Amino acid sequence: MYITAEEFTTRFVQACRFDKQGNFRRQMRDASALLIDDLQFLANKPASQKEFIQTLDSLVADGKQVVVTA
Repeated sequence: MYITAEEFTTRFVQACRFDKQGNFRRQMRDASALLIDDLQFLANKPASQKEFIQTLDSLVADGKQVVVTA
């Protein structure tokens, strides 16, 4: 899955707004690989940062590849 940090944040906020965090997490964490661009966009967004770290930890624990660019 390729996603920008801005899109990650937008999807996360929408999931929170509509009480669909489980769907969001499954979509992100079921990917065989995650490529996330423009990570600097998460600056000053603590909730998105926390969700990204939890996603990162889950993917790494499952032996999946994560590529981050900024």
